[in-house]
Amino acid sequence: MTEGAPDPPPDLEQALEHHRAGRLDEADALYRAFRDIHPDHADALHLHGLLAHQRGAHDEAAARIRRAIAGCPNIPIYHVSLGDACRAAGEVAAATDAYERALELAPGLVEAVNGLGLIAVATGALESAADRFREAARLAPERGKLHFNLANALLHIGAYEGADDAFVAALDRQPDDADALAGRGTIRRDLGDTPGAISFYRRALDARPGDGRLHSNLAVAIQQTGDLDGALEHFDTAIALAPDLAEAYKNRAMLLLLRGDFEAGFDGYEWRWRHTDPINTKRPFPQPAWDGGPLDGKTLLAWGEQGIGDEIMFSSLVPELEAAAAGCVLECDRRLEPLFRRSFPRVTVVARYDPPSAAALASDIDLQCATGDLCRWRRRHRRDFASPAAYLVADTERVAALRARYDRLGAGLKVGIAWRSKTPVWGAIKTAKLDQWETVLSQPGAVFVNLQYGDCAAELARAEACHGVVVHHDDTVNQMADLDAFAAQVAAMDLVVTTSNTTAHMAGALGVPSLVLLAHVPDWRWQATGDAALWYPRVRLIRQPRPGCWAEALEVAGDAVAARIAG
Repeated sequence: MTEGAPDPPPDLEQALEHHRAGRLDEADALYRAFRDIHPDHADALHLHGLLAHQRGAHDEAAARIRRAIAGCPNIPIYHVSLGDACRAAGEVAAATDAYERALELAPGLVEAVNGLGLIAVATGALESAADRFREAARLAPERGKLHFNLANALLHIGAYEGADDAFVAALDRQPDDADALAGRGTIRRDLGDTPGAISFYRRALDARPGDGRLHSNLAVAIQQTGDLDGALEHFDTAIALAPDLAEAYKNRAMLLLLRGDFEAGFDGYEWRWRHTDPINTKRPFPQPAWDGGPLDGKTLLAWGEQGIGDEIMFSSLVPELEAAAAGCVLECDRRLEPLFRRSFPRVTVVARYDPPSAAALASDIDLQCATGDLCRWRRRHRRDFASPAAYLVADTERVAALRARYDRLGAGLKVGIAWRSKTPVWGAIKTAKLDQWETVLSQPGAVFVNLQYGDCAAELARAEACHGVVVHHDDTVNQMADLDAFAAQVAAMDLVVTTSNTTAHMAGALGVPSLVLLAHVPDWRWQATGDAALWYPRVRLIRQPRPGCWAEALEVAGDAVAARIAG
């Protein structure tokens, strides 16, 4: 029986015993029989509603619980149960009202506080969710699930220290909680501690060995060690255990792409659309999706997806689409619009809005395709990646003005640098802290210019203090707010040295000679081996020899900068 509700009559007790034991069919039959005799019995309605909620019939559950409330409006837990059913049915406002009414009747009722936290999670208000879960955990510190909910909310806002503490609190109460163990693994993964991530994921699997999602998480971590065969084995296990687990298919496809199996990889990459990650969301276009067929006489809409770097990289396919189709429309992040308009003068470039602009919905557009999906039809083999040295064109007047400004900083090679990735998941692994760049920055005959987006004043000051070298920051260029200015700044460089971030894609697409520093196991776009970049002919890849080892990679980069200066 749920705490706070009246005791059931004796002839309802048997139904409740079946319910508690998980014999839902037997419980359902007895609830129905009891309600045939007592149709308005509040507790029977409430319990029967809870059973419907357990079975996923959330609307039916809410209807039954509302009838229970009509008969007994002042029982707090009835309102909590109504909130749970409404929340599961996607009725956010009704669920919120129900939880708040429960709190009016019983201030500090932990189930209601937790329910409001779950509502906040569902609506993306993660800071508010963390506050609610923190309050719930204070009210009932013995309940491990409340600490877990707090940890999850903190994890998703990047508050790793607090999240780890909350996961530990959850595990103190339930040491074999596979979800909490996996959460600690995810924190270790995001912070770049791959061995720690693997350890926690394995412990989670020991607690719940048949969980496909845990195998998928472990596979991602194992991949970062360079054991691609081992990672593939766990992805296959994940899919066997959970045939509808989109993230396992997507991540498996990216592993195949990393290994150079483009045919199977891009076919499997389609699974990203079924993943819940908001970065993979299809645009609401009415035109039929392009299936790779002939484009003669057709107008194709290609629409950008994922981050700025992805949009730049995938736009390398635009010139061949424009040549193959009667017409081509390219929808992109509005910050890229001026750069793409200049670079693709025979393509109709439109900025992305929600809902889409009229130009992207025009009736004369025959087909549409996400730019990442273009690869499925146009990049089936390594030989398909023959790309021009440059396909983006910066504003020549801006380039000249910036170059003149940087020439006044001193004689020598103008070298633009960027060292950080802000990618939520892999940012730590992809970032080579500027403190470690002495072998690059100590090269005489170079003037270093900051291309790193975001606030990095403290890092620049610390690097100057440590290495005695000024990395010049240009306040007139806001790299992420004005991407056309950023393109001009990159194009004004003689050489770019960067980690795997937007700067790498911008420099590669502009044809600026570049050195791209890669983690031991990089993103699939850079492939598992080799120093040539498939997408960008003027980019040289420099790889970590071991996970986390930037020193040797930066030493190679320093030698390459010296050779360029000498040349």
